[in-house]
Amino acid sequence: MKTIKYAGEEFGSLAELHSKHASTGITYSCFATRVKCGWDIETALTKKAGSKKIRTYHVNGVDYKDLKALATAAGLTYDAAVKRRDRGFTDEEIFFGKKKEAGRISPPQSIKMSGRNSKMIGGVLYENLHDAYKKIQPSASYNTVRQRLNYKWTLEQAFELDVKVDGRSNPSKKREYTRSTKQSYIVDGVEYFSIPSLAEAYKLPARLVYNRMRDNKWSAERAVKERSCRNQIPKRDERMESGGENEFPALSIAEICRASTRNLSRSGATSERRSL
Repeated sequence: MKTIKYAGEEFGSLAELHSKHASTGITYSCFATRVKCGWDIETALTKKAGSKKIRTYHVNGVDYKDLKALATAAGLTYDAAVKRRDRGFTDEEIFFGKKKEAGRISPPQSIKMSGRNSKMIGGVLYENLHDAYKKIQPSASYNTVRQRLNYKWTLEQAFELDVKVDGRSNPSKKREYTRSTKQSYIVDGVEYFSIPSLAEAYKLPARLVYNRMRDNKWSAERAVKERSCRNQIPKRDERMESGGENEFPALSIAEICRASTRNLSRSGATSERRSL
């Protein structure tokens, strides 16, 4: 460890040097901080620490030891007193507040009302929108006036002081609605006025005819005359009686599902045995 030389003596640490040569009132932390900041050892050991000045406040012959005591006596919050002090107020001004300047002219009523909600309508300043409605008294309701403002009307237009120009090309002309005529379907010289009546005439489901015409874009004649795939496949009993190419009888959907479930369970059990 590096030794410290002072007054012809060597010291192993700053604490040892401070305990032997420090002046009265110089604490070790103060001495160490001074040395760390680059002070020479002589000055760091002997220079007296500056006394901390605490401001006192004097109002109407009463002394207050600090700002908190003054704020308590004045009935202020501490933050309000700090703001007044930071703005350069005197002790009396912190306690009582700043007095208004003598001879200061109060602003006119129009300037007083020019707040956040004030409205200038037709060259007249109103306190707020409701105040303007009570004094102007338009034929529309108050809610209608507000809705007009929401639709980007000017204040004068909303209060009916100015005429609102209709921006539409011809607002007086009413829109004409043409009633659509129902479609009819002609098959083999017979006219049908609906798909269900057409399907009923050819003994087909109305949904089948409708889907063919809508999804497949078939004509009405093809939709009712095209044979269904179901009609082309013989029934199960007919296949068994005729002895078709398939020697096994056709299975129903329920039988196929049950057979598939059994096969899946068997394959799962086999895989478990293999893993074991």
